[in-house]
Amino acid sequence: VVIPRGYAVNADGVLDTENEQVVATAPVLMTAVYSDVDNGKARVRLSWTYGGRWIHRVVPRNQAADARQLVGLSEALAPVNSATATAAVKFLAAQEAASRLPLRHSTSRQGWHGKDHSLGFVLGDVGEGQPSGAWPVELQLPAEGEKGPALVAAALCESGRLEEWRQMVAPMAKRPVALLGLGASAAPPLLGVIAGSRSFVLDVYADTSSGKTSAARVWASVWGKWDVLETKWDATKVGLER
Repeated sequence: VVIPRGYAVNADGVLDTENEQVVATAPVLMTAVYSDVDNGKARVRLSWTYGGRWIHRVVPRNQAADARQLVGLSEALAPVNSATATAAVKFLAAQEAASRLPLRHSTSRQGWHGKDHSLGFVLGDVGEGQPSGAWPVELQLPAEGEKGPALVAAALCESGRLEEWRQMVAPMAKRPVALLGLGASAAPPLLGVIAGSRSFVLDVYADTSSGKTSAARVWASVWGKWDVLETKWDATKVGLER
């Protein structure tokens, strides 16, 4: 990050030194620029301090270029208001030009990205299989509701020891349906690399208290925290698709 000529930034805020005008009462900076890999729309990460800690928000680039929209970030404790927003927009534009921040890839979905999967597989907050020198793909999701997209993405993570997990699921080898579910849970990444493969649903039914829920939780453990990833059929179509 480069501070443009004519401005000063310190712990007390941002100052327009040429016009001796206070731009913000705390440091506020543009710290990253993104391009969505699916639609090409630009987003930027704005960072500011409040109470001695840094706060970061990724917003559409046009929000950082519009004084009225920028004021909306005051809900997230950004040091902007209707009186200073125009000056803040001018500063952010100058700071972006001076910094020449590298363009990064972003996405609002998980899975394979790029032509021939050149950008790797986005899973949770981590992109796997990204080739050396490629721009990273950062997952950006809204935190909506108790099990919003961002919370679910955070639940897709590594934990524990592989050998202990293998010992835990070993009894499923003697139960064909349980073993089928385990394989089905692990299969989705292959759908992007096997020609002609399509998404699928595995519907398992049995009597009450026969172990369906327990088995499903083990299947979900392939991906991370089953208690967050588990959902119910009593939901909307949109909710199930998410």
